[in-house]
Amino acid sequence: MHALRLTRIGSQLAIVLPPDVLGQYALQEGDTVYLSCGPGGAELAASLEGPGLFSADPATVEQLHAGHEFMRDFHAAFRALAR
Repeated sequence: MHALRLTRIGSQLAIVLPPDVLGQYALQEGDTVYLSCGPGGAELAASLEGPGLFSADPATVEQLHAGHEFMRDFHAAFRALAR
């Protein structure tokens, strides 16, 4: 776990990410990071693009869940089509 610091930039607050976090996740200026708040607290997720990487974009995550649910509902049909 990393401690993040809030700092004021003009009239806004910004979160300062340590260099080791930037390097570990290959984050660069201009990358998108999402903040989600839930009952367990807040969570930051970076939107990683490219083959084999997961997107943290909430719309993409919602579409993935809908696709998994669809495949689960029609599992028997997909299995029959695969033969």
